[in-house]
Amino acid sequence: MKIAAPVSRIVLGLLFTVAGISGFVLIGHPPPTPPGLAGEFQDVFFASRWVLFAFHATMQPAGLPIAAVVVVLWVLVAARHRDGLAPLLART
Repeated sequence: MKIAAPVSRIVLGLLFTVAGISGFVLIGHPPPTPPGLAGEFQDVFFASRWVLFAFHATMQPAGLPIAAVVVVLWVLVAARHRDGLAPLLART
């Protein structure tokens, strides 16, 4: 656990940095709308502003393994810093 948490923190930082940079790149060149029902579904979700997670979980589940890895990395980091995160979950 001594090594897993710092490595997880670094990998998460790199993932979020790359994802942020790719967001800037995609602003100028957005991917094309998927054909058929997936495209209509995407249009409705963009219009309703309830966009990203539900679309990818239901229509493009190929990215879910990456999301699972990110969740595992986050759990490793959160377990290491449990005391610092405890006030976020305390009742007021």
